[in-house]
Amino acid sequence: MTDTTATPPSHQPKRNPRSNIPGGLSPHARFHQKKLSVLIWLYLWHHSTTGMIVEVCRVEPGFPADLARRGLVRSFDTPTLLGRQGWMLTADGIATAMAETGALLEYDEDLAAIVHRTLRHDLAVQRVVAGLSYRSFTPAEHTNFGFSEGVKRPDAVVVLADGPRAAIECELTKKRGRELDRSLWALAQLLEQGNADVVFYVSQSPALLQAYEAIIRKPLNEWRFDRAAGRWKIVGTKRLDSEVQEAFLFKHMPNILRGL
Repeated sequence: MTDTTATPPSHQPKRNPRSNIPGGLSPHARFHQKKLSVLIWLYLWHHSTTGMIVEVCRVEPGFPADLARRGLVRSFDTPTLLGRQGWMLTADGIATAMAETGALLEYDEDLAAIVHRTLRHDLAVQRVVAGLSYRSFTPAEHTNFGFSEGVKRPDAVVVLADGPRAAIECELTKKRGRELDRSLWALAQLLEQGNADVVFYVSQSPALLQAYEAIIRKPLNEWRFDRAAGRWKIVGTKRLDSEVQEAFLFKHMPNILRGL
């Protein structure tokens, strides 16, 4: 299997960081473990919220603020999430996470790098990944599969604890037309090239999942941009191979948006 993703630091342990804090540690060592858990989570995902950090890292609600007082994280307001507190790394937090993981990831410290209209989706993806038993994961921004410009990457690629590599697509709203066709062809390409073994489509909507499951069984439009005409054109239709179709799995997650 060809690995074309960025080498990801593994957020330990496989399910979530909370069980990585043995009961016999000193208070200093326990704090250090929790600190690294939060910093690595933010290093991988770029930003998160207090509620998600508490849920995933099993720390107290005031823990991110404690890290902020130590100059490792900074807060930001999330008006699209009913004022929930958001968090991202400072330069010192980036340096600490980088040293701990040994991974050199692109991390934009500018608050303007946060796209507030996609925050609910960002957090939903984090919740989906945190609920899996994994060995490692790579968020979309750190993947590199040689996709054509404008083709959406999967929301994350997860190496599951039992071995398979899963491309994760968290769908809160339904894609349509060219956007959906090109997304499905790109995911099929991941499967065909061995960069993923399965694709997990996850949504809070059973109707959306049923619609997608029906769509992948039908011929999909193939698109090409006509530079002379300045527009996209359908150049053919084709069915996904049956093996590729079977690698698309659909998971209903009714609580994916709970608290977000």
